[in-house]
Amino acid sequence: RFLEQKVDPAVIVLKAIEFQTTKAGRRDDWQLVAASATMSRRTHRNLKFSAGIDLTLIRAPGSDHWEAADKPNLGQYGDGTTNWPAGLRHRCRVPNPFRFPKVMSVAAQTIAELPEKTRRVLVVLATTPEKGRAPKSIYGLNLVLGQLNFRLAEYGRYEVLTCNEAIDNAATLWAPEGAEKRLQPAGRCQVVVASCEAIRGIHLDNIDAVVLVGDPMSVGDYQHCAGRTCRYQPGSSKPVEGMVV
Repeated sequence: RFLEQKVDPAVIVLKAIEFQTTKAGRRDDWQLVAASATMSRRTHRNLKFSAGIDLTLIRAPGSDHWEAADKPNLGQYGDGTTNWPAGLRHRCRVPNPFRFPKVMSVAAQTIAELPEKTRRVLVVLATTPEKGRAPKSIYGLNLVLGQLNFRLAEYGRYEVLTCNEAIDNAATLWAPEGAEKRLQPAGRCQVVVASCEAIRGIHLDNIDAVVLVGDPMSVGDYQHCAGRTCRYQPGSSKPVEGMVV
């Protein structure tokens, strides 16, 4: 950024804090706290360099790296752990043949086989271009929504809706009159369906499991989708457990 004569965003943040501190007439030390789902070691290093002081990185403990026994410096943060929270479980199910009816059948079966305590599931459409295994022209949002509604209806405990509907519902539930409706009734489960692009930057509370339909385009896309679950929740000192299939 220096060579391109661009201002580093970290510098902008630090200058804004310094200005507000001076404006308020404060002379004591201040503490910078940043919350981010993508705070990498590189970003942390850049912030320390821009500030000129030591900044402590506080993050949720990751699961142990499988090769960390004799190489303690492995992992993104060099502490012998991976990016994944210890409570996140990974499963793989591949429908054979990989055709729309079979895929929808396996997806519905996967949801139905989740633990009974599951209250909310996010189905992510990891669609691909026309030549991919899960093309957008076949695995469209409305088609998948209709198929899951039809196949889960026999169980009688699932509510299937889009991500936009879930966000709209959340906004109304946080009104005073919706205070008693925030939690799913016992025995009921909400299934939220969205594309991989639609959930970027969106937080949905209490996602117990993520079901991927299709193939993520990269490891980063998989991380992005899987990171919708196993998150911190109000009243919890560590991330809750979660599953990605």
